[in-house]
Amino acid sequence: MKIGRNKYEIHFGTSWDFLKVHSITPRYFIIQLAHGLLKICNDIECNKLNPETKFKAYSYFLKEGTIKKIGFKWRRYNFAEYVIFFISYIEAITLKSIANKKFSLINIKNIKVLTTTGKDILDNKQFYYEFILRLDKSFLLNNSEVADVA
Repeated sequence: MKIGRNKYEIHFGTSWDFLKVHSITPRYFIIQLAHGLLKICNDIECNKLNPETKFKAYSYFLKEGTIKKIGFKWRRYNFAEYVIFFISYIEAITLKSIANKKFSLINIKNIKVLTTTGKDILDNKQFYYEFILRLDKSFLLNNSEVADVA
């Protein structure tokens, strides 16, 4: 979602995802994230996005090691961001509980703001591609980009 000139916010699992997808799991979200990051790589290579574009996301489920592997940096929420998060806390725990198929609270210590640039995302294109190949077997069958990335 565009939030300014050369600034985008990446959403990890919104209410809309839960309404349109029948089987929501944490694995589904991470696969969709990798597909989205690979699309950003392709948009940069096709000059649809500037490599200096800044991206921001919020997460309470990605671990620090995963965040680094996918080319993001992280920081803790500031006070204003915590206030905004708590306004939507009931929705967030409802969606997390649906994904986990059991009641699940969100540990506020896990809430992070993720940032990166288009260049950093592009630098990790091979990782996203290999990650998708490991987790999403349908990718090989349905994707013509396989030859372009390998």
